[in-house]
Amino acid sequence: MRDILLTGGITPWKYLNTEPVKKYPGLSEQLSCDVLIVGGGISGALMAYVLTMQGVDTVLLEKKRVCEGSTSANSGLLQFSNDCPLSDLIQQFGEQRASSFYMMCRHAVRRITEIANHLSRDSGLITRSSLYYASTPQDVGMIRHEYDLLKRKGFDVEYWGREHVKANFPFSKEAAIYALKCSLSSRQTKKAKSLAFNIPSVIKTEGIIFLS
Repeated sequence: MRDILLTGGITPWKYLNTEPVKKYPGLSEQLSCDVLIVGGGISGALMAYVLTMQGVDTVLLEKKRVCEGSTSANSGLLQFSNDCPLSDLIQQFGEQRASSFYMMCRHAVRRITEIANHLSRDSGLITRSSLYYASTPQDVGMIRHEYDLLKRKGFDVEYWGREHVKANFPFSKEAAIYALKCSLSSRQTKKAKSLAFNIPSVIKTEGIIFLS
């Protein structure tokens, strides 16, 4: 097998996902619509789905093939926390804006779950809990501060010490934040489906016009 370069167009999903990515016809005539979406990745596909379910006449255009851009290099994991902790965002943008962003991310995870559950076929999406742990003893204070912020903002999280982590995982860390049922991931079966690859082909049956 060739080396997998996530930024070079050769990604794990091409090897793990045995189902072919659906091809769509090219734009061969003039079309009119209420909303034109440019880009057939997971964001464009979800936007098209939501608009169509609300009765909006929607057309989605993709320059190449659906899900072969940055979506093809996705991790198959969605969660409300991201690369920037809430504590850092508060320092950059203030508490109100940073907290609102995290709450919108939490809402988005719940909304995507609802969408996946209402699709006409199995998207392979499942709900998981997550563990955000201190990489070094020096990070314990940051983890505790992050936990206090998340708890105060109403997020369903727990603070775990070393013994609690060790009792539930095959490793131990000084401190961790355990977030209950906060993440979404693709089910790792023999076919290893990816939400990113499934959404466009699934919602094709819902009345959206996909064009490549």
